[in-house]
Amino acid sequence: MSTFVNQPVALFGCFFGATSAYNVVARVDGDQSRKRALLAAVLTALYRAPESRHVHILVNDKNTVKLVVDKAREFRDRSWNVPDGDLLQLINQIINARAGRVIFEYLDKGGA
Repeated sequence: MSTFVNQPVALFGCFFGATSAYNVVARVDGDQSRKRALLAAVLTALYRAPESRHVHILVNDKNTVKLVVDKAREFRDRSWNVPDGDLLQLINQIINARAGRVIFEYLDKGGA
C-alpha cells in the first residue's frame, strides 16, 4: 500500500490568458498547504512573466498580499527565517530585479 494515501496535496495555477504558453498548473513543493500554494502561484507568475513587462497579480487571499507586500522588509530583517521564508525570499528577489512594475490586487471571491 502506498504511503501517500490520504495525504493532502496542494496544487496551484497561473493563468495569463486563454491561449498563453505561460499558463501552468503544478503541485506545490514542500508543505502541502493553501498558503504555500498561493505563494508558489505568485512566485511562478513572477518567474514566467517577461521581466520587462508590468505584471498585475490577482490573489483571492488578503493574507498572501499582506505577506508579500507589507511584510517583506520585516521578513528580510529576520533573514527570511519565517514560515515559507524560502518562497517569500524568492518572490522579493524577483520583484526587486524586475524592470516592469508589479501590482498585487485582492480579488474578492464574492465579486468575481
